[in-house]
Amino acid sequence: MEHALESFDIYPLVFPADKEAVINVKPLFEQVDFNLAGKVRVDYTPMLYPNKGQELLAWATGNDTPFEVTDDGVVIRQFLLGEQEHAFAVYVTNADGKEDVWLRFNVYSLNDDLMALRPYKGDFHMHSMESDGLESPEYVTASCRKVGFDFMVLTDHRKYEPSLRATKFAESLPTGLKAFPGEEVHLPDNPVHIVNFGSSFSVNDLANSDEAKYRKEVEGIAAGFPEEMPEHVRFQVASSEWAYDKIREGGGLAMFCHPYWRIAWRYNYIWESCVDWMFKRSKFDILELLGGFYRHESFSNNEQTARYTQEMIKSGGKVNWAVAGISDAHGCDRDLFGWYYTVLFAEDCEFDSLKAAFNAQRSVAVKSIENECPEIYGDLRYVRYVDFLMKKFYPRHDKLCRLEGELMLRHLAGEEGMSELLNTFPIRGKAMFEKYWAGK
Repeated sequence: MEHALESFDIYPLVFPADKEAVINVKPLFEQVDFNLAGKVRVDYTPMLYPNKGQELLAWATGNDTPFEVTDDGVVIRQFLLGEQEHAFAVYVTNADGKEDVWLRFNVYSLNDDLMALRPYKGDFHMHSMESDGLESPEYVTASCRKVGFDFMVLTDHRKYEPSLRATKFAESLPTGLKAFPGEEVHLPDNPVHIVNFGSSFSVNDLANSDEAKYRKEVEGIAAGFPEEMPEHVRFQVASSEWAYDKIREGGGLAMFCHPYWRIAWRYNYIWESCVDWMFKRSKFDILELLGGFYRHESFSNNEQTARYTQEMIKSGGKVNWAVAGISDAHGCDRDLFGWYYTVLFAEDCEFDSLKAAFNAQRSVAVKSIENECPEIYGDLRYVRYVDFLMKKFYPRHDKLCRLEGELMLRHLAGEEGMSELLNTFPIRGKAMFEKYWAGK
């Protein structure tokens, strides 16, 4: 009979392409021990194209075969051609001569550029009780780890300081979560919502501390616009571009938020012509492709993904902004939180590496609602890879994150010894990647 994947530890899961992979399949419980099962056979199938010159079936008859049964399980050796997913099935023949599937699993092979990077997932648009959310910045931070995030940014309306509280709390505990500064920017007389991801200062405070200067600088930007831009959107676009520039001056990245958000089911929160010109000029760094909308608001994300497709076609696939999925959650213990997130392919989970990943458009936007089919948007290469990770890696990753998040919440509630307990976790972050990603 086929056994659950959770009964085995399979590692590594990700390998360099065009090399021989050595895959360890370790039974975790007595009932799935290969040495008690019978004769073993391995069936291998590449997902995208055949692995020419390689046998797909082999029997465990000696060390010269693609696999061997050891005291710890099964060690499989297989050349993995190209960048793709690979499927394996392990069969066992029992004493009665009947062959059954014992286990099915998959691994992935990557070309050198992507093999050198690691996938980090997170959310960088959410709110705390310091604006209109329900919980403290620290509670939001712990909850982000609990749902499996590697990085997060708290972006309260018009407030930067709460994100510093979140960052400080994340740094105070030994977990794999990174938190960075941010805010949701709302500028005078400009309805466009903008997220400041990682700037060293508050753009809200900058505009409000000297509004006359802000308006003068916005007028200067608008003066350079083409004559065909409608008068009623010139200030909105110019003000937004002022914010984008200031965010980048602070070392951060600017996200154009929910361009197709509808107010009370009646109309988009900004003019359609404003959206058109924002895309035409494309001065933002990141597009909120999947936003925090409830199921009954699916039209907003449908329109955003349609616009993304349209812009990609129009530009020949060479837009100058990255895509993101964000929750815009206003509470951690209700819907939306954890439903939407971004996966970035970066050297590490520090801000400079995540920023470089966005600038290189190495990101995908993910919708992942429990008991529903996930949706992944971005470059096909990354979408295929993240689909594999969501099935084969993130479930294991997220179990650890859930434990860490629970302990962070218990620490926040005043329970003693939680920080010390977190220090006992044997594998997290870099260590987890070292185990499940093969050497180059």
